Amino acid sequence: MTINLSSREKKIIKTLLSAETYVSVENIANQMDVSPKTVRNDLENINSALKMLKIGEIIKKPRNGISLTLAAGQAERLEQLIAQSEVESRNDGLVDRKLYIIRKLLFSYERSFTMQEIATALYTSRSSVSNLLNEVADWFRPFGITLSKRQNYGIEIHYTELNWRKAAADFYRMLQEAGGTTPEAGAPQSLFEERISPADLALIRRMLDGFDAAKAAAALSDLERNEHFRYTYESYLRLVLQISFSIIRQRKRCPVVLPAEQAAIVAPSREYRLAQELAKPLEKGYQVRFTEPEVLHLAAYMLASDISAIEDAAVRREIFSQSGKLERFFEELTRFIDDTLHVNLALDENFAGDLRLHLRSAVYRLQFAIRVRNPFLAQIKEGYPTIYGAAWGSSVLFEKYFDVEVNEDEIGYLTLYISAAAQRTPEKVRAVVVCNHGIGISQLIAESVKRTVPDLEVVGVLSAAEYQRWDSVAYDLVISTLPLLTQSKPVVTVNSILKAADIERIGEQIRLSKRSKIRQDAAADGPVRWGFFDPELIFVDLDAADKQEVIRYLAAALVKRGRVMPEFLQAALDRESAISTAVGQGIAIPHGNSQYVKRSAIAVARLKRPLLWAEQEKVDLVLLLAFQVTQAEVHNRTLSRFYAVFASLLDEPALIAELRSCRTPDAIYQFLTNTFNREGNHETDRGNHQK
Repeated sequence: MTINLSSREKKIIKTLLSAETYVSVENIANQMDVSPKTVRNDLENINSALKMLKIGEIIKKPRNGISLTLAAGQAERLEQLIAQSEVESRNDGLVDRKLYIIRKLLFSYERSFTMQEIATALYTSRSSVSNLLNEVADWFRPFGITLSKRQNYGIEIHYTELNWRKAAADFYRMLQEAGGTTPEAGAPQSLFEERISPADLALIRRMLDGFDAAKAAAALSDLERNEHFRYTYESYLRLVLQISFSIIRQRKRCPVVLPAEQAAIVAPSREYRLAQELAKPLEKGYQVRFTEPEVLHLAAYMLASDISAIEDAAVRREIFSQSGKLERFFEELTRFIDDTLHVNLALDENFAGDLRLHLRSAVYRLQFAIRVRNPFLAQIKEGYPTIYGAAWGSSVLFEKYFDVEVNEDEIGYLTLYISAAAQRTPEKVRAVVVCNHGIGISQLIAESVKRTVPDLEVVGVLSAAEYQRWDSVAYDLVISTLPLLTQSKPVVTVNSILKAADIERIGEQIRLSKRSKIRQDAAADGPVRWGFFDPELIFVDLDAADKQEVIRYLAAALVKRGRVMPEFLQAALDRESAISTAVGQGIAIPHGNSQYVKRSAIAVARLKRPLLWAEQEKVDLVLLLAFQVTQAEVHNRTLSRFYAVFASLLDEPALIAELRSCRTPDAIYQFLTNTFNREGNHETDRGNHQK
């Protein structure tokens, strides 16, 4: 028997065990950095567990606090139970209460069970179970699964088979994150461990009550070898999971049905043929028949799977044989990214092939509503804000070509591909080195910079006097060992013998120069009569309870100004409920469907207080984007030029802080127009709004 409590509740027990007298709830709350109410809820759970185990109870004494009273000889037992549960919680993802309830709802043979049954199993109170069930219901909701609690019927979930399998796959991901991939003691080593790890086989076995996925892994590996291609490991694992679900659910007489529009996409594909081939060894190995709907479902997941390598040119031609629309999409997407970031991705010979393969599976994932979580999303937003912002801008193209709403996970993956290509073909910043210590030291500095800063091209090595009259070559910044009186270009002052701090300052200035160049290049393309910004669509200190209220308020303002149709609101809410539009730096860019936009516009709100917009991500600046994707805007590159400036803004905390400091709608309007338009162009823009 074990004691199933949260890590905080275990810390509270340890605090009470070590206390020599009564302890106040407020004291414990301060130690745990939570509210007294949270501590009181924890104490209720602890007390329920102690009483069930007949170890002791928590005594409350008015004005004195609380203490832990244990039965004779139970202190050592309690410490052992806590130590044992801490080991189990590290090694078994199923110990977590929320995971326990989700697993029971998804995989239990009983259709329903009571709150008391859960409370007894978890050694906790019914009120605690009630709170947990609310969290579980929130987890199920994005999959289209509802949870019901009915008297005399118990707790159960309602779902379609397609949604059950999507939820089950995401549950597996949660187990992995909880640390559940540690192989079981004595678990047999798979013959196919080069493609699927023993830890994953063990976790599938544990999650699916002993189901052995090794034969499924072997059949999929054989298909890869025979067809001369290879899935990425994550895609390979997802396919093994879906095969496993198909087998166990058919045995339980729970068939899947693919929607007719999705089946029409899958049936003519290469992957449908592959799924038929894959079904043959699976039927033989597991003694189960793969029906036509099951084959279609498996083929859909194969279409949505990323390929890491293709060993045969004929296979590559077959994969892209029916991808005319994808090719047009890829070409326009590449132009959009080039225009937005002012790069030339065509210079990277690997980019086109890699991204085409990725986009093919990404589009199918979006069409089939198969969400693949991006484990690097937070790091991507923080590390590549400019490219992430530009990638978000491409969402209008996904909508234009495939009528799908792209999510932040896919935007994150697209960001990685663009970042990799940009790093392989970096646009160099041109610098001159200014030094009065002679040619030896000057050349040493130049060579050190070339070796340690690959994005930098040294175009001149000069003395201070030579620099004052030097104008033979264009350059972006100056690296100098002495202060300079004239500073028409950014200057980084360094030591004569370069130190690590000097290199770091040079690198930071290069990043600033590149961001500045993006805005300058966007402006150099000529004046843009944006018409996006309107003082009547800017709101300061908007007081809202949640993000839905913010979107409703801003959408209503857009409707009132005649910029969008009333249907735009629901489209924006639906998109936000499916995916988060937080892009980092406390900024969110919700948006609706372009078909409901009469005239492109942006409604802006600076919130009175930050709101939770996504998991652990708060937002206080909201830009509700209402963009038309017209041929004129595509031709004039209006959207790409907007996102060029917006993307660079994400990488400049000082500018964002300046935006936050604006106290009136007019001040925000002036800031935005000055930032997004060429000098003087914003006056024309403002005049358009006043007509």
